Amino acid sequence: MTSAQPTENAVLFTNARIFDSTGSDPYEGEVLVRGNRIATVRASTGDIPRDGVRVVDGGGKFLMSGLCDAHTHFSWTNSADLPGLGTMGVEEHTLLSARSAQT
Repeated sequence: MTSAQPTENAVLFTNARIFDSTGSDPYEGEVLVRGNRIATVRASTGDIPRDGVRVVDGGGKFLMSGLCDAHTHFSWTNSADLPGLGTMGVEEHTLLSARSAQT
């Protein structure tokens, strides 16, 4: 799972199914990350030097960059719970939801 002690902040993901967001089909390969940047992506295994980096075996699992939770609930307007939303008048709730969407 791990190679020699890392000498820098670098992680090598091996044995992963890579989705690179280019429109290409996912492929087997490895990804080297230095700090918080992707440094190298290779469509094979074993080509990237392993000296001084932490090696993580992906176990053939899916690996992709940039995944984030990009959704919101505009109508959830400062209520502690779901029943609390029902106590607000529909007009006020509509205006607060619109303000939330603008924000």
